[in-house]
Amino acid sequence: MTKTKEHGAALRHFANLFDADDARHACEAIAEAIRGELLPGAMAATMRRHLLAPVEAYIADRWRPGKAPSNAVLAAERVHEEAARLVHMFEVRHPFGPDDAPAFAEPLRLAWLEFIATAAGPLVYHGAVKSQTQRETAGRRLRGAAAKLTPEVLAERVRAEGGQWRDWLALALADEFGVSERTVYARLKAARAAGLVP
Repeated sequence: MTKTKEHGAALRHFANLFDADDARHACEAIAEAIRGELLPGAMAATMRRHLLAPVEAYIADRWRPGKAPSNAVLAAERVHEEAARLVHMFEVRHPFGPDDAPAFAEPLRLAWLEFIATAAGPLVYHGAVKSQTQRETAGRRLRGAAAKLTPEVLAERVRAEGGQWRDWLALALADEFGVSERTVYARLKAARAAGLVP
C-alpha cells in the first residue's frame, strides 16, 4: 500500500474525531454512564472502538520518529489520556457519585475541542487559502479541446480569412475544435484584448 493510500485509510478512520457535534454527543453519553444511566462496560467498549482507536490512528499517522510531536499530536495525546482514564474507570466499575459527571466528562470534552481546534485550524488558515488559489487558477486554465483553441490560433484563422472577424467563423471554429460558440467568443475577446485581432 502506498503512503497516500495508507494516509487515506487512516484519515477515514479518524475523520469523525473532527466533528464537534460528535464530541458533544459522546461526552453527554459518557456523563450518562457516569450517572449510571448507561452500562459502564458497554460505554468502555464503545469508547475503545470509537474514540481511543481513532485517536491512536491519528497519532500514528501524524507522529514522526525522531522529531518533536506537533501541537496537534500533543492535543490528541491529551484526548487519549482523558479517554483512557475513563475507560479504565468504567471497566473497573469505579463507584462514581451522583454529581461526578461534570468533573469527569468535562475534561475530556475540553481536551477533544482543543484537539479539533489545534489539528483542524491549520487546514483552514493554510489549506483553505491554498485550495481557493488552486480553484481560481484551475478556473483560468484551459482544458481539453478548449486548450487547443488559443487566442493565437484564433488570430491565425482570422488572418487567413482576410484579417477581419466573420460571425460564421465562430460556428466553423466551434465545430472544428469541438467547443461551444461561447468558448470561441471568449477566445475572440482575449485575442482582441491582446491586440491580435482588430
